[in-house]
Amino acid sequence: MKEGYQAPASSFYAQAGDIMHFVTLASSLGFAFMAGTYMRDPNSTFFDAQWKQEGFCVTNRDVPYWNSHDMCLYVDTIMAVVAGLLFLALRNDPGMDRANLIFLNGIPGVLLHGFGHGYFGKAIREGTMNLEEGQKLVIETALANNETTFQLALSVLPLVAFWFALSKASMPNISNKFILLGALVVSIRQLWTSNDSGFTYTQTILVLQFSINELCRPKEEKDLAYFLYPTMVGLPLTLIGWMESTMCSTLVRDWFYGHLAYDAYIPLAMMAWYMVIHSQVSTTTTPKVKQL
Repeated sequence: MKEGYQAPASSFYAQAGDIMHFVTLASSLGFAFMAGTYMRDPNSTFFDAQWKQEGFCVTNRDVPYWNSHDMCLYVDTIMAVVAGLLFLALRNDPGMDRANLIFLNGIPGVLLHGFGHGYFGKAIREGTMNLEEGQKLVIETALANNETTFQLALSVLPLVAFWFALSKASMPNISNKFILLGALVVSIRQLWTSNDSGFTYTQTILVLQFSINELCRPKEEKDLAYFLYPTMVGLPLTLIGWMESTMCSTLVRDWFYGHLAYDAYIPLAMMAWYMVIHSQVSTTTTPKVKQL
């Protein structure tokens, strides 16, 4: 069995993967365009009224420790641990090198994603994240809650850590110094977005980072894993975003615990993708047993 074996690329996987990445980009950019056009329009009914209030579908908003943001923290933390155990179990098997790179870097991204929602849950409990704050810029809210420039700078550090982890998950082959520089730029830009645009901003940046980075890969690296990731993870996730924003009060809030549906899908789909790749390369690298 050859160490470092990779499932062979094919023209089909390369072309189909390219198409799926372009469709994922189109879905995400279309969402950003529609949100920018209709989210603030009081006469538009395209987006769900509750979702428009804060840019998230939130179940049990006024129940401490049990709203959608809190649940995202709990589930993301648990799923990060499960994903870590799965990685430890499968990482050394032949053919997993490229999948390992994406999957391993995605684990801290899931954890930091959960911590971000934990911050929102805490802010709701403390009354610093009111529905009336939605249209304010992030920096306006931060300045209102911090007395000094030093305190403001400290409050931005968790945001930079958040973006570093998620950007590394999106672009695992990029060096850490460039990831850190990008995280600083994206974090500073986010300070001048509105609070209720946080979800749209985050999804758009991450999809742009991941899909463009993947599309730029050499053709010989565009194998089954390349095709399946946007098919199983990227595109369906953007569709869940469309569902959450347009059907919050009619479906998602009561049946899927609001934004938890979006957050839970990420690690579940990542693990399903990782196991499918493992199954494929295991089948490919296992020699046939002679029949007696």
